[in-house]
Amino acid sequence: MTGNGEEAPFIFIVAGEPSGDALGGALIRALRKRTGGRVRVAGIGGESMAEQGVASLVPLSDLAVAGIAEVLPRAPLILRRVRETVQAIRQLRPDAVVTIDSSGFSWRIAHRLRRHGERLPLIHYVAPMVWAWRPGRARRLARWYDHLLALLPFEPSYFEAVGLACSYVGHPVIESGADTGDAFPLWPHPACALSCAIDAWSEARPESLAVPDLLDELLPSLLTDSLRLAIFPVPAGDAVMVDPRDFRAHLEGELESHG
Repeated sequence: MTGNGEEAPFIFIVAGEPSGDALGGALIRALRKRTGGRVRVAGIGGESMAEQGVASLVPLSDLAVAGIAEVLPRAPLILRRVRETVQAIRQLRPDAVVTIDSSGFSWRIAHRLRRHGERLPLIHYVAPMVWAWRPGRARRLARWYDHLLALLPFEPSYFEAVGLACSYVGHPVIESGADTGDAFPLWPHPACALSCAIDAWSEARPESLAVPDLLDELLPSLLTDSLRLAIFPVPAGDAVMVDPRDFRAHLEGELESHG
C-alpha cells in the first residue's frame, strides 16, 4: 500500500537474456526512484533483477540461448516457459507488463496474452532493428503492444508510422559515460554504431542478408561527411576511432569476423 492508502503499481517484467536482465535491473531502480519506492515488481530475470528483489519465476538459463543449434533442442522447454509465464501474468493481474528484447520469447508472450483477450498494457523495451532488416516486424509489434521503448533516437519514427507509440529512452552505453572524452560529440549514438550493425547482422545471418546489403541500409543513417565515429567492437570495450572514408571497409571486416 502507498502512503495515501492506494495500492502501489504492480509491474511484471520479462527479461529473457542477460542483456535484458541488466536493462530490467536499471528499469526497476529508475521506477523506484521515480515513485519513491512505491512500486511492486515480479517477473523473469537474472542477477541484476534479483538484486532489485525480483525472484525469477523461471531460470534465465532456460531462455538465454542463441542460434538454431541451441534453440531447436530446447524449443519444447522454451515454449513451456512461455505458457507458464502467460499463466502467471493472468493470475497475478499486474497493472502493466514490460518485455525486454529477446523477441523470440517476449513476443510469444505478448501474442498469447492478446489471443487470450487480455487488454492489460503491454510495453516492449528495445526496438527491433527494422531499419536494418525485416521492416514488417514494426506492424507485427504494433498488433500486440501499446508502447515501445527505443534505445536509439531515430527509431521511434519507424514505429509511429504504423501506429505504435514509441519513446526514445537512451542507450546504456551512453549512460555509462561512454560519451565523454575527446572522441565526442558524435552523431547521435555513435558508441552503438558498430554494435548495432553487428547485432543486426547476427540476427539476419549471411543466408538472409548479405553484408553489402546491410551496409547499404546502415551507412546512410550512420555517416555524414564531417563525422568521426567511435566504434565499440563486440565484445571488446575499447573505442577505436575510424575515419568515415574508411568506415565501410572497417565495418565490413568486423561484420565478417562476427558472422
